Amino acid sequence: MYIQVANNMNWLQKISYDEFEIIPGEMEQVHVQDKSGFTPEDFQNLANAQIDAPENAMRNIQFSNIAPLYGWTTEHVGDLTHRMSEHIEGLVGQHEIIKDKVDKTLYYLTQGYGFLKEIKEQIKGNLGVSQGHDNTPEGAMITLKELGQKYANEHRKLPVINNVQTIARDAAIALGEFRLEDSIGSLNELLNVLNKGPEVWKQAAQERLHLGEQPNQEELRLV
Repeated sequence: MYIQVANNMNWLQKISYDEFEIIPGEMEQVHVQDKSGFTPEDFQNLANAQIDAPENAMRNIQFSNIAPLYGWTTEHVGDLTHRMSEHIEGLVGQHEIIKDKVDKTLYYLTQGYGFLKEIKEQIKGNLGVSQGHDNTPEGAMITLKELGQKYANEHRKLPVINNVQTIARDAAIALGEFRLEDSIGSLNELLNVLNKGPEVWKQAAQERLHLGEQPNQEELRLV
């Protein structure tokens, strides 16, 4: 639930406390709304948000051509929140697609040769064609990490609703910040749910989805 309070100072502030979000507004009334459930539109808004700024940040990584493997991985890890949220009533979390993306990104992140080692080799091999750096491996890595941080920052803004969406977002943030073990850990959390089958995944992907009437809203006068 959240309590929304309006005031005449024309500013907004959101404070979370357990099940409540408090947004000050006009002092003469308080709006109380049950937000334990979210609509399909809320889920679609998350899906749409992911293919906006976070997707553009991923493309910037790929267009730099510094390390194609890193660009490919940011694409598929970043896409998880979109895929599990879009058209949630009909596609119900897209178990098969999500599992494929989690499986293949985990494969490359945990391969025996070493994900970071392969990235560094790609950086050296692509110096003549990559962009945005001083044409040294060290400079290219600095640029790649800057692009990764921008990617992480944009994913951090995504309005996730439930647990699996939060885990997917955290996997992308960690990948962008080169916290590879944290990203792997989040992807394995998703895999644990996915391995329980499509029905369990559907329930997880639709957690907090409200398909009935809109939650009731009650207006209360301040005393």
